[in-house]
Amino acid sequence: MSRDIDETGLLLGRIPSRLLTPQQIPCWKLDDPFNDDHENEDDYNDDSDDAPTYQLLRKPVSLKEFHDHGKGVVIWRNNDTLTYVTTNGGNDAPCDPRRALSMKFVDDGLSLYITGNTDEAVADTVAYFLSCDSKESCIKVSTRNPHRYSLEPTVVRSQCLQRILEATNRVILTEMTLSVEQSIILATQPQPLHLTLDRCSFEDEGTAFMDALESRSTVFGSLSLEYSSFSDDSWKRLVQISKIGHLKSSEMINEGLDLLPFSAKADSLEYEIQGKALSYHRK
Repeated sequence: MSRDIDETGLLLGRIPSRLLTPQQIPCWKLDDPFNDDHENEDDYNDDSDDAPTYQLLRKPVSLKEFHDHGKGVVIWRNNDTLTYVTTNGGNDAPCDPRRALSMKFVDDGLSLYITGNTDEAVADTVAYFLSCDSKESCIKVSTRNPHRYSLEPTVVRSQCLQRILEATNRVILTEMTLSVEQSIILATQPQPLHLTLDRCSFEDEGTAFMDALESRSTVFGSLSLEYSSFSDDSWKRLVQISKIGHLKSSEMINEGLDLLPFSAKADSLEYEIQGKALSYHRK
């Protein structure tokens, strides 16, 4: 972990190492891009002196304030969550085995990796940081934790997802399984939403999502599907929906539907097939 965090100003206060509980001690993976052996104990750092833990002394005016505090900061909140804050240029990564949700603020060059013992605690901390001014940065959300044997799909609860959508209309969801309620929330946002689903799936194979899209009276915005799965019926319904400003899809993973996207009624289409990007603009 970066060791250049000496002065933290009035935003952060360091918790003395002798007072840290086991839950408050962060665990970083010291990322070496040339080392693929992740079982080496030397790759991990959970020493409280080298990897300090802080508490917020006040609410950040903007998440960009964290750029002034080095490439890696860990923040403890009283709801028993740790938030690993990393900025562009940092190679270290958290390896906390608890429930986790990561939010990358793409335009701000900042990532928050929030871990906790319960979904409710993680969601509470997500809401707290989203209430800081992020100037509507594109937010990339993932619940994938490579240090757990199974994913906790409930971490992004519907209220948490709604809060993210209130903070920005540009969202990337990665490797998530969306419930019926979450699907409806995504498809019924009143403002145009620019949504990317990256390797996502739907509990009902996309039925509720299509139902809600078909009932819209205003343009959805843009929908980008990166190897995300629908049923054949949902794909056939999607291309008939005219309330989509821009539709982007990676190569079809449903056998026999390779040419289906070309019949899309969206205003414009970007479809990747056999490694080439083809664009069609509807007038």
